[in-house]
Amino acid sequence: MLFNSIEFIFVYLPLVFSGFLLCLRLLGYGATVYLLAALSLAFYGYWNPAYLLLIGGSMLANYLLGHYLAPVREHRHRSALLAFGVVFNLLLLGYFKYSQMLVDAAAYVASRQAPDLDIVLPLAISFFTFQQIAYLVDTYQGKLQSIEGTRAEYALFVTFFPQLIAGPIVHYRRIVPQFRSSWLAPFSWHEFAIGLSIFLIGLFKKVAIADGLGEYSIPLFERLEDGYTLTSPEAFGALLSYTLEIYFDFSGYSDMALGLGRMFGIRLPINFYSPYKSTSVREYWRRWNITLSAFFRDYVYIPLGGSRKGELRSNLNTVIVMTLSGLWHGAGWNFVVWGFLHGCVMATERVLTPAKDGVFMQLGRWWIGRLFTRVLGRVYLFAMIMMLFAVFRLTTLDDMLHIWGGIVHLDLSSARELFAAFSAENQRLWERTLQGLSTNLDDNVAWANLLIIAFAVVLFMPNTYQIFNVEEDSDEKVQRLTWWNAAIVGLLGAWAVVVVLSSTAREFIYFAF
Repeated sequence: MLFNSIEFIFVYLPLVFSGFLLCLRLLGYGATVYLLAALSLAFYGYWNPAYLLLIGGSMLANYLLGHYLAPVREHRHRSALLAFGVVFNLLLLGYFKYSQMLVDAAAYVASRQAPDLDIVLPLAISFFTFQQIAYLVDTYQGKLQSIEGTRAEYALFVTFFPQLIAGPIVHYRRIVPQFRSSWLAPFSWHEFAIGLSIFLIGLFKKVAIADGLGEYSIPLFERLEDGYTLTSPEAFGALLSYTLEIYFDFSGYSDMALGLGRMFGIRLPINFYSPYKSTSVREYWRRWNITLSAFFRDYVYIPLGGSRKGELRSNLNTVIVMTLSGLWHGAGWNFVVWGFLHGCVMATERVLTPAKDGVFMQLGRWWIGRLFTRVLGRVYLFAMIMMLFAVFRLTTLDDMLHIWGGIVHLDLSSARELFAAFSAENQRLWERTLQGLSTNLDDNVAWANLLIIAFAVVLFMPNTYQIFNVEEDSDEKVQRLTWWNAAIVGLLGAWAVVVVLSSTAREFIYFAF
């Protein structure tokens, strides 16, 4: 069930929220936890009921392991149990996600035909696997000693539907205490209003912007993969469109997840914070899929030695972590290469940082210099991320090189002709609109307009959390929910709902991971 589907918006969510309020008022905290855990499992099972056994078995195994890993148990084999738990989770993930990839690789090396294992990737397995690994490690390290939870609380921690499918990755020590503090206190309708507003903005980002950009980029990529040669403007437009599409797709999902959590009184961690406003790839990963980056930092990078063992080791650890991050994103060698290249760029940035900082410090003495460095940094970041997204999106080297070649050898004369045609069509549109005449907007003009709007929003507009002054630990008194905000949210929300009712729901890009 998709957040942007009619079934979720008009059936599941109203029923679940109504049941939540009634249960909370009439039966209390314990029954509410059981109810939400059951309804979250129903949300998961709507996709494929058979995989309820998988997530149920995973939860039971990890809950029992956590019971024996707590330091107070003084179990003689705690380290071995932790290793077993981590390996168990990784093998479960590996079987469903990477078996076909490994079989294909072995068959290629042996020059044989690879058998089709016909394994369907279970929804959300990448997320609930990492979430439970973090639980086991935190339990082993004694970070959960003061939060002795029930089986129902653990089940809800794993399956809470706003974050189950595509994150954010949450920690037991942060989410379970919130269940208790929020649902044992009077329900906050102010928090609900903030959450609903954030959800509607995220819905608009997904259905009106991300899906709109996808209508133009998807056919171009499909034509490329079918052997069609894209012109330079087409190659540039396809990759630019995809770079903005995946931004608004993940930003929209992150807003919807966080908004849903707040509607139920739970503050999920911010997972997306204007990453294209970064000035380096290192900063970008502190803003894009924030909880995944934090997981790899805390449970892989630091245990490998982090930055404590010298510059060379730190850079090597960065490349390793980013390569694993790429592999986590998908069972394809293009994802591995994508992650590896990100790691190489981040390591290079680290080496060049002292020289860059020296130059920028000199330029920063004047306001024009500060403006120049900020613009230069963002142009560099966007260009780098866009070029690397070709590796993320395409599966063959020939297609990647074709896209890159089309961008590098962009035919400026053709681009000028397209820009002139676009300007003329927009001028005609404006004149006919002022005269009250009917208009027929050419597809390419609509696409170009959407690209311009999306680009302006990405680089110059405040993000959702800045608009409402919402942070994870912010007090309700500082959150901004004005009549002006409400009017904008109402307009965008109504627009999004009309789109939902008139079209077929498209999956979020991160659902594939």
